[in-house]
Amino acid sequence: MDKILWLIRGVSGSGKSTVAEQLLNLPNSIAFAADDYHTDREGNYNWKVENLGKSHHWCKNEVAYAMFQGTPNIVVHNTSTSVKETKPYLNLAEKYSYKVMSLVVENLHGNGSVHNVPQEVRDNQEKRLRDSLTLQ
Repeated sequence: MDKILWLIRGVSGSGKSTVAEQLLNLPNSIAFAADDYHTDREGNYNWKVENLGKSHHWCKNEVAYAMFQGTPNIVVHNTSTSVKETKPYLNLAEKYSYKVMSLVVENLHGNGSVHNVPQEVRDNQEKRLRDSLTLQ
């Protein structure tokens, strides 16, 4: 059976988490996002800029552990708008022999960010994402 790392990439509010939820219907799948680090046990989202690095470190460690265990379908749904942000996951996939499927989510539904990410930040995410795509 193939082991697959699903990288769900997109601007804040594009629908990455919705796609990740659908991929959890795959057998033996698990999903991670840096945003999970900011959510407490009651489901409250408590984002703080000083925890941004910690949240991404936590996410990478969780993915590494799931790969170490051989989980067949691992879904990561972060913005991942630059090569720098995807590289650690690509390195883990190579180390643990995972195929990589990168899915870029478009905001065709017109929703805003569920976490109230400012438009200026979302515009910068879009530019970085466009600049990081390898289409051929």
